[in-house]
Amino acid sequence: MMLHTFNSSDAYRLHGHRPSAEDLILLIEDGVFATTQQDLTQDKRIRVLREDLVQRGLPEPTAITCITYSDWVRLTIASQHCLSWTR
Repeated sequence: MMLHTFNSSDAYRLHGHRPSAEDLILLIEDGVFATTQQDLTQDKRIRVLREDLVQRGLPEPTAITCITYSDWVRLTIASQHCLSWTR
């Protein structure tokens, strides 16, 4: 499993199709805005960093898993590889 992090909604829009079905996707920083721009509820691979939602005044999506920094560390340790997508 690979952990893909996206730090902007543009990065997710451009490259969000690249992760495989076994990979996980983590939206961080301004990437959390993707939760307001697209329907991501059907993709169970997606995680959103809760602290970044709060900092941007966004509501916590009910159908997407929100995680903490500690959860992010655990995901990183459990992943074979990590890849950061930026724009």
